[in-house]
Amino acid sequence: VRSEMCVPLKVKDKVIGVLNVEDTKLDAFSKENLILVSTIAGQISMIIEKARILESEKKKSKQLEAIQEVSKNIVSVLDIDKLFQQIANLINNTFGYYYTIILLVDEASKELFIKAFSGPTIKFPIRRRVKISEEGITGWVAKTGKPLLVGDVSKEPKYLFIEEFPDVRSELAVPIKIKDKVIGVLDVESVELNDFDESDLTTLTTLSELIAIAIQNANLYKESERLAITDDLTGLYNTRYLYAALEKELERSKRYGHSFSIIIFDIDDFKKYNDAYGHLAGDQLLQELATLVIKKCRSTDIIARYGGEEFVIILP
Repeated sequence: VRSEMCVPLKVKDKVIGVLNVEDTKLDAFSKENLILVSTIAGQISMIIEKARILESEKKKSKQLEAIQEVSKNIVSVLDIDKLFQQIANLINNTFGYYYTIILLVDEASKELFIKAFSGPTIKFPIRRRVKISEEGITGWVAKTGKPLLVGDVSKEPKYLFIEEFPDVRSELAVPIKIKDKVIGVLDVESVELNDFDESDLTTLTTLSELIAIAIQNANLYKESERLAITDDLTGLYNTRYLYAALEKELERSKRYGHSFSIIIFDIDDFKKYNDAYGHLAGDQLLQELATLVIKKCRSTDIIARYGGEEFVIILP
């Protein structure tokens, strides 16, 4: 090579590349050649910019589709475990991440545990737990309540190398919150450097908010189910649950030839007690009796308030 001509590729005064032309002859290029190559460079820059815009629009379209799909699933899927797995699969399949992981907080141990994941499953450490601390990207996010986007995990002091993930190069983690309380972390990982950008952060933040709504909905559903079969005053099962449980025990008894027992009891002269000390004192007495019965019965026994001061215990 004896001659060389370089022209920058620019988009809005930002250099995005270089157009390089070389020749084996001395003084092979003229000013006219430079003008021509500069014109071509301008056209190439426009083509690259249009391609980037198109790619960005496609990515935004995928992100909106993912958000809409998760929103739809939140309403239609009541099984929270199934919903989490659907969300993890959807995120992974839509954006092509290496791993998508949903972790929830274990309040007792102050650790994160894996609730759902999508990605290569052969070597995934499903039982691994993460301490909520300053170390580890997901642990740090859970502790601070702030998202963290890492373009190169090898340069991130918080990153903890995991032998099952030797190829991970970049990571993005966002907190899952309910009323400013962190209840989990949505984490995505890639084998490519700098694979995440601000649009990914925005999308995952929105998805984490939807996951929080899903958890709230599931909790409300569980609570409504509990209230439907529970006596308000004592916390014992009500007659609705009692009849259903009794029917199941009868069927089981017939099928396997096993016997079971039923205890029915009430409080003597409860009306006199109510009249003498008032209904509040009577309610307190019922609550104390319920607590005592729970302590004395087995975990497999079914205890119900049948009505007023009457109680039933099914002993399988």
